[in-house]
Amino acid sequence: MQRPLVADFATFGLDPSWSRTIDVLSHDGAIHHWHLLDRPGTQKDTPVVLCLHGNPTWSFLWSRLFNELNSNFRIIAPDHLSMGLSERVPTRTYRDRVADINDLVTALNITAPIWIVAQDWGGAIGMGYAVAHPERVAGMVLSNTGIAIPHDRRAPLLIRLAAATGIHRLVTKDSSLFVRATPFLPGRGISHLQRTSLVFPYRQRKQRNGIADFVADAPLTARHSSAQDIADVAEKISTLTIPVRLVWGSSDPVFNDDFAHDLMKRFQNVALHRIADSGHLTVLETSIAPLVEAAIEEAGEGEPLQHVQQEHNDDATLWSQIDHWVNADDIAITDAAADASVTRPEFAARLCWCLPALI
Repeated sequence: MQRPLVADFATFGLDPSWSRTIDVLSHDGAIHHWHLLDRPGTQKDTPVVLCLHGNPTWSFLWSRLFNELNSNFRIIAPDHLSMGLSERVPTRTYRDRVADINDLVTALNITAPIWIVAQDWGGAIGMGYAVAHPERVAGMVLSNTGIAIPHDRRAPLLIRLAAATGIHRLVTKDSSLFVRATPFLPGRGISHLQRTSLVFPYRQRKQRNGIADFVADAPLTARHSSAQDIADVAEKISTLTIPVRLVWGSSDPVFNDDFAHDLMKRFQNVALHRIADSGHLTVLETSIAPLVEAAIEEAGEGEPLQHVQQEHNDDATLWSQIDHWVNADDIAITDAAADASVTRPEFAARLCWCLPALI
């Protein structure tokens, strides 16, 4: 496929020196040609931040994080096989995608602890990798993704429509509709340049096989070939003790708050940062670098990233829980929509002022 020129990467807002390719020995016995963005870190004793994009994006999805993350950290963002600027290969299953990441990590000889930062399908793949290789993963920051359909609801309508017989190939491969529509999913929105950059690797029909394959691999029924592999990961992530941050654009019509709440119940050590006016591409719409840095720093200091969600059946229980919120050291109080924060005493004063009217 047509490779971008140095000038293209500069136009995308990316340092051309970050772009590289690598031949990787695959678990399937072949050697596959990968493209990735790889920004070296200035400190060798810090974790490696590994960013996994979803569908139908590519490593450009992480351009803001590459430009804004503390320079101490090495940050790597591969294009999945058949996506972005990586080699086009035969259809990959979810199991293959998880194994692909292990192939790449091995080829890059990454020995430092890995923090996975992932969105959409990248989140599901990252969770699969963490389950398969818990010794390598120090933590995760997940944005607008999922590993299972939340209880009492169906798969997102947009995914069901894109996967529908007679429509699937038309919207995902034969036309660029799926690619061009994704940046317009509700939220704060992204710039024209960002939209153009996201589309760059997928302008021709032959470049969009991976997009169609990703949609087809979404297990909408238990009979799907990848359903059991994804269900196994969904069950096993509860065994992970690593810190997990959820950075959630709540205006996303695909992975909405239901999916965030589902993941909150599955992880042992989890916290949610909800951004009310952000959408599916939250990692481009907003700056997540401070949240990634904070998660890594807190984990390095041994601070728990626990979030406990409880139902309150009576006033005594409610006020007891409020006391915990106000006094616990591990509770962060932020209003992401207003880009503001308050101290716990300030929050307590506001809460005690308004709560009697709400009970």
